[in-house]
Amino acid sequence: VAVIEAAMAPDTRSEAPVVPSILSATNHVALQSGGMTAWDLVRPLPQRPTRARRIGTEVHRLVEEWSRGMAPYPEEMELDEPGEAVSDPSPIFEMLDRVKHRYEHRQIARLPSGEPMLELPFVLNKDGRIVRGRIDAVYETDDGGVEIVDYKTGRRFEPDENDQLGLYAEALGANGLLPRDRPVILTYVFLDGGDPVSRAWIAPA
Repeated sequence: VAVIEAAMAPDTRSEAPVVPSILSATNHVALQSGGMTAWDLVRPLPQRPTRARRIGTEVHRLVEEWSRGMAPYPEEMELDEPGEAVSDPSPIFEMLDRVKHRYEHRQIARLPSGEPMLELPFVLNKDGRIVRGRIDAVYETDDGGVEIVDYKTGRRFEPDENDQLGLYAEALGANGLLPRDRPVILTYVFLDGGDPVSRAWIAPA
């Protein structure tokens, strides 16, 4: 009995978990905001595929293809139907249409190599850790600046200064990919049909 009780007793010797040295941008922001703890990283719970996640994956894929001029010919549309995402694909194409309506006349920013800034991967040294992520899109603005865009297919939320878009801007700046002395706009495009949320970004001192 004593052995069983000892095994069931809490282990007071256990130490707080160590945050990994490499984090995704999503996890980094969640840790900073308190939406996630180090225990969530060292003991992650399995996550089942959901309808919302499948929709998000399909929308981002179609937006990238459209932005790169890879939209299929009309007779090939059936090949691009999101078969496993949802039984009714209409919400996906409604979201794609909202992106087209807002950005079809805008110019995608480009890397020095000429590659468009779409689904752009980055690595940033932040707070002694390596943060890795992917930026949905970066567009040129009429005043010579850029607009960093994050497409959101889920629920709306209120952004703050320490959110993912701020991290994206910091990563682009650290890699010398932001125009000098020109405005940088951060925009969440909520594809539920509501208004986007934009703010100007100021580089940290």
